[in-house]
Amino acid sequence: MAKSSSQTGSRGGARRWGRAQLDNRKDPYRPSKKMSQPTVCPDCGAVFHRGRWQWSAAPEGAIRTRCEACRRIHDGFPAGIVTITGEFTPAQAAEIEALVRHEEKAEMAEHPLNRIMAIERPNNLTMIITTTDLHLPRRIARGLKKAYGGRFDEHFEKDGDTVRIAWQTK
Repeated sequence: MAKSSSQTGSRGGARRWGRAQLDNRKDPYRPSKKMSQPTVCPDCGAVFHRGRWQWSAAPEGAIRTRCEACRRIHDGFPAGIVTITGEFTPAQAAEIEALVRHEEKAEMAEHPLNRIMAIERPNNLTMIITTTDLHLPRRIARGLKKAYGGRFDEHFEKDGDTVRIAWQTK
């Protein structure tokens, strides 16, 4: 998958090419052109400034455009899905949800587009968490593994814009 190029990098070594450099992902929520600055999301209040979304006060005259995370939430189209399975008491389920919300808060402080869309409990043995990005699901799975043990399996969809993680107790 990764191949070496004959080009020389800035430090004199061979430049390495891999999945990240191919940039053939067709994420429908990724902007196709550079956004105007400053832009504010009318739903969450995040501000696009200096090339990235951040939490700050909206400047006067900012363009109002929904951010990618709010668009995903509005459309109900998650980028990440974490499925938690196991036998948990209601108290343990509440602890797990608190841990998941804590991981979201920590991630969202630096990355406003990394959010939880929903936490669902279809039955007593399953919890499904949907997210707006590809990174938060892995952070949640690592937090669960650290706190409760168990194991998780990670699967990236072929199109590259969705990750599915299944976490199970021991």
